[in-house]
Amino acid sequence: LKKMGVSPRAFVWTHAQHGTMNGYLEAAREGAWISIDNVKDRKDRIDWFVKTLTELKKHEVLDHVLISHDAGWYDVGEPNGGDYRGYAAIFRVLIPELKKHGFTKDDIDLLLIENPAKAYALNIRKL
Repeated sequence: LKKMGVSPRAFVWTHAQHGTMNGYLEAAREGAWISIDNVKDRKDRIDWFVKTLTELKKHEVLDHVLISHDAGWYDVGEPNGGDYRGYAAIFRVLIPELKKHGFTKDDIDLLLIENPAKAYALNIRKL
């Protein structure tokens, strides 16, 4: 992106949950958005999100993080479209767990309101 004159702030790294902490930190410090997706109502997934988001907060890059359920899924080959996964795990499970681990209302608003508004705003983002 930089070689083409585009700011890393124009890049949203989706499905970043497959990345590494070092990769997240490097990308965020360059200005890119880190979208960690696939929040599920499963203890192992919630624990991973809490650990990862806590680490990103500790490194002061929470202002470059997006989260999503990446849910819904419809499979035309399955009866009734297959197993539908809803869009409630962030609100029912993840947020309460984050609060137990010291996340404030401001932190939650940053993740759910402020960051998406900035990341997906229509802007020209040149170097």
